[in-house]
Amino acid sequence: MKENIRHLCISPEISIEKAARKIAEGGEKIVLVVDDSERLLGVFVDGDLRRALIQHIPLDRPVSEVMSRSPKVCYIEDIDHPIRAKEMMLEYRIEHVPVLTRDGRLVDLFHWRDFFTRPKIDYQHKVVIMAGGKGTRLDPFTKILPKPLIPIGDRPIIELIMERFSSLGFRHFILSLNYKAEMVKMYFLDGFSDYKIEFVVEDRPLGTAGSLGLMRQFLRDSFFITNCDILIDEDYTRILDYHRKNQNILTIVVSQKKMIVPYGVMEVSEDGRLLEIREKPSYKMLVNTGFYVMEPEALSFLSGNEEYSMVDLIEEFRSRDLPVGVFPIEEDKWFDIGQWNEYRRTIKHFAGLFEDVSE
Repeated sequence: MKENIRHLCISPEISIEKAARKIAEGGEKIVLVVDDSERLLGVFVDGDLRRALIQHIPLDRPVSEVMSRSPKVCYIEDIDHPIRAKEMMLEYRIEHVPVLTRDGRLVDLFHWRDFFTRPKIDYQHKVVIMAGGKGTRLDPFTKILPKPLIPIGDRPIIELIMERFSSLGFRHFILSLNYKAEMVKMYFLDGFSDYKIEFVVEDRPLGTAGSLGLMRQFLRDSFFITNCDILIDEDYTRILDYHRKNQNILTIVVSQKKMIVPYGVMEVSEDGRLLEIREKPSYKMLVNTGFYVMEPEALSFLSGNEEYSMVDLIEEFRSRDLPVGVFPIEEDKWFDIGQWNEYRRTIKHFAGLFEDVSE
C-alpha cells in the first residue's frame, strides 16, 4: 500500500462517528475500510454518513454497518487500470476509485483531480441571506449593531457567509433586510466588487419566509436560503446536487444535535406512582439549521408582502405532497452565533480569540 493513503485507512470496528471525523481530518472526502491484511472491505463517504443520520442509526455503531461494501475499483495487474478508473469516474459520477490487487489488497487510490482539472466556476444560482431580524438573543450587541454585522474576529458574520459561498463559485447575493437596514446597506457600499449584491427591504417584519415573496423577479433557478446568524462548514455544491437529483421543491439542511435535559425526568403511571426516574437524560435528534435550497416555483405560495414563516411554508408543501428533502450534516459543521455559547465556539473555530468557550 502506498504510504500517502495509509492515513485514510480505518478498521471496520471503529464507530461511525470516528469514521466521520477521519473523513474530515483526511481531507479527501473518503476513508477506506480495510482488514488486518490490508484487504479492502468497503469505503465510507459523507453520503453514507447522511444515510446513517436519516435512518437514526446510532453513531457509536461500527462503520461496517453503513459503509459501501461494493465500491467501484480497478486492479493494479491491468495495464490500462488508470484509463478504467477515469472512465468509471465519468460513468458513475464518483470522485474516488481504489486500486487493488486481484486478491483484494489495497494498493492506491485514484482521485478525480488525478485526471481532471476543475475550472473556476461562477454558478448562476443565487443566495438569499435572511438578515432582517432583530437578533434579540444577542442583546445587548444587537441594540447597537444589526445581527448580520456582529463580528467574528475582525469581520462580520455576513461577510464570512458570503466568502464561504464565493469560494465555491456562488457570488450573487440577495439580502433581505428590515432592522437597521440602512446600516447593513452602507457596509456594502464599497469593497465588494467580486460579489453581486441586491437588497430587498421589508417595510414591516414578514417572518422567516415572507420576504421571499418580494424576490420573484430575481429567482429563476434553484437558490440557497440561509439565516444570517449561522455558518455551515460544508460543500454547498453537494447540497445543491442532492437537492436537484432528488427533484425536491425544498431541501432542509439539518444537523444531529445532542440535547441534555438539565433535570431528573420522571415517568409516572396513570395512578400517580413513580415508574422511573432518569437524571439529566440526553436525546439525539435532527434539527433545522436554517439553511435551505429551494425551487423558484415555491414562491407561488407567497403573496409578496404578508408575514409567513418557513414552518408554515414547509407544511404547505407537505399538505400538497410536494417533495421536501433533508440533507444531514455533522453537529460540528453547524455554527449558530444566535446563542452566546455558540457564538464563543464560532469565534474559537474561525478566529481563535477565545481559549475557553464554556460558560
